[in-house]
Amino acid sequence: MSGEKKLRARLAEATANERVVRAVHLATWRKVDQRAASLGKMHHADELRARAAQIRQHTIENLPRYLEQFVERAEGLGARVHFAADAAAACRIVVDLAAARGLKLAVKGKSMTSEEVRLNQALEGAGIRVVETDLGEFIVQIDHDRPSHIITPIIHMDRRQVARAMTRELGCPYTEDPTEMTKIARAYLRDIFRRCDLGITGIWLMPIQPSPSYHGYDVTDYLAVNPQYGTMADFETFVAEAHKRGIGVILDFVINHSGSGDAIFQ
Repeated sequence: MSGEKKLRARLAEATANERVVRAVHLATWRKVDQRAASLGKMHHADELRARAAQIRQHTIENLPRYLEQFVERAEGLGARVHFAADAAAACRIVVDLAAARGLKLAVKGKSMTSEEVRLNQALEGAGIRVVETDLGEFIVQIDHDRPSHIITPIIHMDRRQVARAMTRELGCPYTEDPTEMTKIARAYLRDIFRRCDLGITGIWLMPIQPSPSYHGYDVTDYLAVNPQYGTMADFETFVAEAHKRGIGVILDFVINHSGSGDAIFQ
């Protein structure tokens, strides 16, 4: 069966499932309401959105230049940059890096590239345990499922499914309370963070150019490496601290120009 036919079959199955439809409906409208509430607190929200779109388009059109700039800064911090032509090569690079250092436990931040190339499976095939640390991705992983949305990976699940998965896989008391489930996941992941020897996360590239602010919001003067890192200075601190602690850091970035494939930054 072709990829398109498989997708259509999955869509048909999902839309016929009342529980999935209900879960997606509730999550979607909750997101819509939350977004509206957040935008309502911002001044010039529409202008900011248009400006962000301009920045993104500019970045895509000038991606080679910004990638070279990022590589230069990353290598200046002592990092090494690897390029992969396809998914198999990307997985091979990461597995070889981990195996050469005898690494056995990886924690992962949110990374769509690694999901697309099936990096987790490649690492686990080499005897390296991988634990997702984004809460949604973690829940999908312990339920032996795959994310169904780029931002909300468990949009197809309801709290009862999540509760059953956590009780079954983590051995915790059954609860459907979101706050309690989050506390359980946090406690479990803290132990993983203490013992891990490899970190993997996704990366977003944006223009780095001198600019004060736009209606009080800094929208151009940073390199965004996932929302929690924020600025280029934050990223440099993050990498330097990881190296100081002896923790390997692998960042991935999708290059969608001239068929260059995926870049793996170590």
